[in-house]
This record gives sequence, C-alpha cells and structure tokens, in this order.
Amino acid sequence: MQIMLGEKIKELRRRDGRKQEDLATALGVTNQAISRWESNKGYPDMEMIPAIANYFHVTIDELFGYDNDRNIRLSGILREADVMNNPGVKWSKQSVDKLVSLLREALAEFPNECQLQFRLSVALQLKSSYIDKSKKEKEESLREAAELLKKAKSNTDDSHWKDNITQSLARIYYELGDGVEVEKIAAESSPAYVCREIILTNTPDADKAKEYMERALLSLIHEAVFVTVKGHRDYHKPAYKDKLELYLSLVKILESVLDGSQYGYFHSDMCFLYLGAAQVSAKEGKEKETIKYFDKAYEYILGFKDAWERKGIDSDLEEPKTISDYPGLIAHVNENMLREYIKIIPEEIAEKIRKAPKYQAVFG
Repeated sequence: MQIMLGEKIKELRRRDGRKQEDLATALGVTNQAISRWESNKGYPDMEMIPAIANYFHVTIDELFGYDNDRNIRLSGILREADVMNNPGVKWSKQSVDKLVSLLREALAEFPNECQLQFRLSVALQLKSSYIDKSKKEKEESLREAAELLKKAKSNTDDSHWKDNITQSLARIYYELGDGVEVEKIAAESSPAYVCREIILTNTPDADKAKEYMERALLSLIHEAVFVTVKGHRDYHKPAYKDKLELYLSLVKILESVLDGSQYGYFHSDMCFLYLGAAQVSAKEGKEKETIKYFDKAYEYILGFKDAWERKGIDSDLEEPKTISDYPGLIAHVNENMLREYIKIIPEEIAEKIRKAPKYQAVFG
C-alpha cells in the first residue's frame, strides 16, 4: 500500500500541474516529506490522508489506487456534455450557457482533464456565436477557448489528439483575425506530404496497401472540402462563392471513391458541398437548382445523424476506436445548419423551401 500511495500522490500532482512545494504548503509539511512519499521512502500519517484526498478532489479509495469511482463520475459528465451538444440538438443561448456551466463545474472537480478542457473550448466557441452586441465579450470567450486548447494539448500524450487540437486552435485565431498566431501554429506543423495517411501508403504489406491508399485519398478529399468551404461556420463567406463546378466536382470525386459504400462521416462533407452549391445557385437566381441542392444537403444531414448514432463514422473501412482515428475534424452537421444557410438565400426561394412538408420539423 505504501508503494501505491506514493505513486498515486505523484500521479495526481502531475495530473493537476502542481509542484511538490504546492502540496507541501497546502498540507503544512516540508518539501522533503513530499519527496520521500513519492519516492516510496516514507508515507504520510493516516490522519493526513483525508486532507491529501481533498486536495486532489478524489476519494480516499481513489487515493489508494481505486479510481473507478472517479472514472465513472468523469465518464458520466462527458456523456452528459456530449448529449447536450449532440448533432440534432437545437441550440439556444440558454442551452449553450448550461453546457458551459456544466463543464466549468466539472473542470473545478477534475483540473487539467484534457477531455473537459477540449469540450469547454468547443462550448465557448459556440457561445461566442450568440454574442452579437459585445465584440469585447465575444473576443474574451474565444481567447478563453484558445487558452483551454493550449492546456488540453499539454495534458495529453496522444499525438493525434494534439493534431486535432492544433487545427481547432488555428480556427479560433482565424475567427479572432489573428494571422500572426495562425502563422506561428503553421510554422510548428508538418506539411501535408508527411501526414500519417500519406506515410502509410508506403507499406510493403500488399493486404494493407489498398486500405491505406483509400484512407489517404479520403483524408485528402476531406481536407479539400474543408478548405473549399473555408471551415464549417462561415455561412456568408465560402472561399469560392462563384465556383459551382468546384463543389459538384468534389461531390463526384467522393461518390467515385466511396463507390456505393456507407458514407459515414463523409455525409458531413457532402452536406457542406451541396449547401455551397445551393448558395451559388441562389446567387445566380436559379430557383430549381437551389432547392435541389438544398434538399440533397438535408438528405446528408439525416444520413450523418443516423451514422453518428450507429457509430459507423468511417465509410465502410474499419470502425475507428477513438477520435484520433479520424482523418480530420468532423463538423457535426444538423438542422441548425439549414437554419443558418436559409438566411442567405433570396426570400422568394427560401419561402418555398420552408413551406415544403419535409422541412416542417426544421422551420415549423
């Protein structure tokens, strides 16, 4: 028990980013005492155990290595947060504020837990979209989101999680108009030709070669879609406003590569491409084409929601075990996207879309 306790104290201290001196000061002991405990050359008096557990926000059982309760509690919070931010949820300022509050309270209980930091960052970015009047308040929300991502990145050893966090961080600085920070992030990142998907195509294993090539191609297409639509929230500013053929060409490429497979999370990419096509058609006054592409986007939203619920978010390839298995960030497309895009379609066309029976639940 002595060995387990010393290792656990060290693990918890590092988890929370605390120094030995911090713990010593809080407990009223010397730095040397903490060092002895952690090196298994001594152990604290039993009367001090509750204070140590309280300091790290864990139970006494967890302190002695029985951390199942903590994991159950954390998993429950993460599930609750994911349900609140699940695709299909109709967001409001109140629901976003509730999500932010939940995650803030959770971080107070589990300091430096990267999964909570990442989710709170996402929630704060969402919150910023509901701040209309105060530019300062919106910027503060995004700055806090950026700082949380930096902490989350330092609190995980998963290189793929770090990559996803890096992309999210760059996105925040884009929204803040901070090109200097974006360029700093880019300077610390690897070019596309050395990404893991490309590297894997060099495998000498013939059985795996086809799968790796498919993954690489799909990953590159996914990033091409992201660049084409210029991210997932700039409804009024697509990168190629007048390039209908570009959107439709990417649709055809995806259809060709997937070739009848389950689209999985690529429903999201297809949705954005068709919404882009609808926007261009609307600008050109082509009512029939606008409605057709808008309808296709809705089909892919429904497909994405179904795939997400079934956890089959990877076309027909092997189902990923963790978020790090995805080739990039996934935009959780839902009916909220349609409510945003409908605002930039001429009213005479938008009104016909709203009145269609299939959209009753969306715009009713």
